[in-house]
Amino acid sequence: VAATLSGGGTDAIAGGAGGGPRFAPEMPFPPSAHGRSYAYSLPRAMTHLAETTAPQRRSHETPVLMHIPMGGGRVAESVATRCLGLVGAVGNGEGKEWEGKPLKVIQLDGHPYVNVDLLSPPGITRAASLNLVPSRLAEYVSTPLLHTVSDSIFTSSDQGRLFVIVRHPIERAVASYHHLVKSDPFHEGMTLEDYARSPYAEGDWMTRFLSGHEGGGEVTEAHASMAKEVLRRKAAVGLYEEMDDSLRRMRAYFGWDIPMADGSQSKAFAEQQYASCQRQVMTGPAGSHGDGSQSVSDSDALKARSHDNMALREGDAAYALLSERNRYDLELYRYARTLFARQADLPISLAEEIKPKDETKQWPPSRNCVENGRFSAGEKNWYAVRSALQVVAGVEGKALQ
Repeated sequence: VAATLSGGGTDAIAGGAGGGPRFAPEMPFPPSAHGRSYAYSLPRAMTHLAETTAPQRRSHETPVLMHIPMGGGRVAESVATRCLGLVGAVGNGEGKEWEGKPLKVIQLDGHPYVNVDLLSPPGITRAASLNLVPSRLAEYVSTPLLHTVSDSIFTSSDQGRLFVIVRHPIERAVASYHHLVKSDPFHEGMTLEDYARSPYAEGDWMTRFLSGHEGGGEVTEAHASMAKEVLRRKAAVGLYEEMDDSLRRMRAYFGWDIPMADGSQSKAFAEQQYASCQRQVMTGPAGSHGDGSQSVSDSDALKARSHDNMALREGDAAYALLSERNRYDLELYRYARTLFARQADLPISLAEEIKPKDETKQWPPSRNCVENGRFSAGEKNWYAVRSALQVVAGVEGKALQ
């Protein structure tokens, strides 16, 4: 695979001098807010998820959507099932509802799901005991309990492959507040500041659940660094405020094609139908980004709603309180935005379509990993490159193969 380099040779690429190109196989472990790094292994459960940049083995991998409450995960699920026709294993009822019944695909609101509950430990245990993943009934799974699901239903040889949509923690907290006061009359009249001071307000949810620290207790700097490393090595990242592009990346990363109703249907017509379905998911009641917030028609409208209707600004007491509760999540969100920019060239699976010795093919300039990844010569903090790279004579000057 060749990516055209704009100027500079071996030294410019590797940031070194002489002796041939040097490529770090992985980006350094993400630093903490205080500049320290934690170089330790991921928990065993995370070995059951594929590395983000590892070649895809679709016959032995299952797409995983991590559902972050009020974070847009419902949109990803709805697009996968409603618009792409994929069979999902999500949170269909409590685990006890399916107790004693065999695995099967059921129809809910006219859409296919496996009769499992991946929102509760008992439901996950049942799914594992019935060999959910080896059954191949589910074309994707979605759960907030990433570590529990990974440890229970996947193995190192039959892995999951992770995609996660991340939302600004303060916006997510505000959405949670609105959902609470609208859904429970008992909390009618509660102000946002009251909510921020109450036990109902979450604290560092993303950091807890990405690091495997779901059970409560203090969140530390080590948990924050672990959560970053899980995102870096195991997740293709989407952003709530970039929902259109995030959904496009999700489809590309998992190789999810737009379904063709029949042989006579044109590709253009199928794409129009998909686009219409995605708009309906994003604007309809079933797809208000899974957060009970106002509907939006596209990412631009989403950005406007997020900023104009949040009714909370830096300097407000509620903002300060929520920021203190979510200081590690704010740090994690900023890191996720960096990964989103650096992952512009995912999926790696696209590389498999190009013969290794075919130097006549290269990435289009707009997909240049050096430009889209915003790397600079000599920068060491670049995204993981797991293949053995070498400088070759490309179509237009120097290239990476």
